[in-house]
Amino acid sequence: MSGTHRAVQPEKQLVSRADTREAVPLRSPSGGGVMAGLLQHIERAERVECWLPIPGYEGYYEASDLGRIRSLDRIIVGGGCCPRRRKKGQILRGRPNNHGYPSVYLSKDGHRRNITVHSLILLTFRGPRPEGRIIRHLNGDQLDARLENLVYGTFSENNLDTLRHGRNPFSNKTECDYGHPLAGDNLYVNKLGHHSCLSCRRDAHKRLVERRKAARRARAGVGS
Repeated sequence: MSGTHRAVQPEKQLVSRADTREAVPLRSPSGGGVMAGLLQHIERAERVECWLPIPGYEGYYEASDLGRIRSLDRIIVGGGCCPRRRKKGQILRGRPNNHGYPSVYLSKDGHRRNITVHSLILLTFRGPRPEGRIIRHLNGDQLDARLENLVYGTFSENNLDTLRHGRNPFSNKTECDYGHPLAGDNLYVNKLGHHSCLSCRRDAHKRLVERRKAARRARAGVGS
């Protein structure tokens, strides 16, 4: 039978291969250089990427275990001369927020929110964040939002992560605020790896003892 046949587009799958048309970064997020960035891109393109709907945004956006967010094809209802138009889905480009974490804008029912990528990844694949928990980046790279690099944890665990990665500001101090050296017998290290001045701790304890003595003398004077 002759004639022109239109190609039928396959439906979107939850599991697909990473888009190999994405521009290759000149450097990897962790600063490993050009070759490291290229190898990371090749590895990312070859593995299977799993996409799941983002809770609360089903039919609008999906998140992948490789740390990417995409919008879906959908019909937008508006006014004027074009009451209905089709909007094509695309990979969203995350931009660093004020704290340096990649974030994206999600829109639904006229409301637009700016949400960090790593929180969307864990929400989609691990569920809501438990109360009193924060998100840990296991390799210390806050730009790496892959599922394998993210986990819910406590503030103490996150502090230990920063200490292990050499990014804890308290562990890198060489002097206290009063100029005392943070080394040798004057160095006190707590279980979280925070460095503090032993001389300042002793002075603070002495001041506390004096305040308590003064308060007891004041109470005794009032009662007499």
